[in-house]
Amino acid sequence: MLQKNEATILGENPDCVQILRGGEFRVDHPFRSTRKLFGPSVLDTEGQAHTTRKRSWLSAFSRAHVQSEPVQELLKACVIEGMAYAKDNGDLFLATEYIPNRVVLNLLGRSELDPLEHYEKIRPIIWFLENGEKPEGLADAMSYLLATTSESSNELFLDLSEKERSREVSVFAVAGSETTVVAMKKVLHLWLKDLQGFKRKKAELGLENFAAEVLQSDPPLGLAPRFCVEDTKVGSHSFSKGDIVHINIPDANEGASEAGCPLHGAAMKNGAKVHDLTFGYGKHHCPGHLLAKEELYLFIEFLGEMDPKDFEVSEQQPDFKYATFRHPASCKVTPVTS
Repeated sequence: MLQKNEATILGENPDCVQILRGGEFRVDHPFRSTRKLFGPSVLDTEGQAHTTRKRSWLSAFSRAHVQSEPVQELLKACVIEGMAYAKDNGDLFLATEYIPNRVVLNLLGRSELDPLEHYEKIRPIIWFLENGEKPEGLADAMSYLLATTSESSNELFLDLSEKERSREVSVFAVAGSETTVVAMKKVLHLWLKDLQGFKRKKAELGLENFAAEVLQSDPPLGLAPRFCVEDTKVGSHSFSKGDIVHINIPDANEGASEAGCPLHGAAMKNGAKVHDLTFGYGKHHCPGHLLAKEELYLFIEFLGEMDPKDFEVSEQQPDFKYATFRHPASCKVTPVTS
């Protein structure tokens, strides 16, 4: 049982890295939003329970698998379909929501479902994960999600028990798309703002490093919560058993950039290590990050063949980033008709 419930937001990169390594800080908090919705999953378990789930995820989304010809063909088809849909419906912004949800549905064996209709139906779940408040329609959204995933025919997480597999598939169906939706929106905004800079950076860094730098400078996820299981000290911060700690990923990544760490661990003058925390760090590093990156690479390549001058941006909303899924401002990106 937790003794305290003090919440601290931490953004110093070496301190965040130390906390994410585990040990005195864990994720299996009974009040985590993901645990409330889906039950114990790879996101909020520890020990053997986490190892078993993580192994299943790494098998499903290994580098060899996501770069295999069948998966690459699936991803390309989803991007082509999403871009065509967005153009046909007069808004390129739609592609950022269409593509990741199409990928998830196809991998779940539910290609007959419309990705944007599916996305609309699970929005209450995303809202709950964002702020912990139960919105109207949450129960219906969960019923829909469970029905969608239980009726799917796919080969994901087959080594897990039926209950465990159901939880992991549900997590994948939501988190597996939403983080990528946010990442694609960020890339689209960058492309709209500065095409020449977009192309120059991509040419200088290469596709993978360019994508990594874009995400590091503006991560899709904001806060990563942990709770302290024993009194301890991290850097200049003292924590007591039961304290809640939120890792501020954007602040931590800013520290990594300042230390000259665009992609990998780098030593600071005081000997501490800094890391890119875009997809987490340590044993709870995002298990599906390689799939998300492959989707993003294809999206970047498609954008690189287009010109923002052929589109008109309208209905620009105020830029407001939530604490969890850091969506950039929404807008409408309409093809210019001659």
